[in-house]
Amino acid sequence: MNYLNYLSTTNKYCFISLLCLLLSACQLTDKSSKTADTKQTNVKVEDVVKQYMTAYALHEDFEYFLSFYAENATVEDVVRGKKARGKTQIRQLFNWDDPKLSLGSSVSAVVVEDIHVFENTAVVSGYFMPFNYDGLKFGPWRMSMHLTFNQDGKIHKQVDWINYTPKVLFSSDADSNLDIKIPNYLIK
Repeated sequence: MNYLNYLSTTNKYCFISLLCLLLSACQLTDKSSKTADTKQTNVKVEDVVKQYMTAYALHEDFEYFLSFYAENATVEDVVRGKKARGKTQIRQLFNWDDPKLSLGSSVSAVVVEDIHVFENTAVVSGYFMPFNYDGLKFGPWRMSMHLTFNQDGKIHKQVDWINYTPKVLFSSDADSNLDIKIPNYLIK
């Protein structure tokens, strides 16, 4: 039985309008709860990123710094073509314990200019402060980090873009572009 046949035309429009409002209110509630969840996730990720970057900047407690990474995390240094998989390789890649490394007169290893967060991903930009390695002075170097976090709030994937100089010292590094797999349908 069609109940709309018993309603007047004006009442039908009112009924349909009311139904549409109710349905859209349900959708708005759903969207707002998703927005609230996203904002809550963004706040949590931003807090973790700030703690991570503070540990990076202070450059004192390497174990604490490494605690921000998931066990199976990957770190890719795009410019140098270096990749580290798992905490053991990440430890070797960063190598804070290297006696040849010194922050010199810098009180911070890195300066953060911007942090942008969307759900479980953060993009950090800034620069590495001047430092010494094996008696040579380096930096400052501009950098951008793309950090992806797992459900436990640990860095699952990190991709770094660092403007290394002098370029001649880094020209023998691997070409990270060789890892790009171009789909056949994009080639004539």
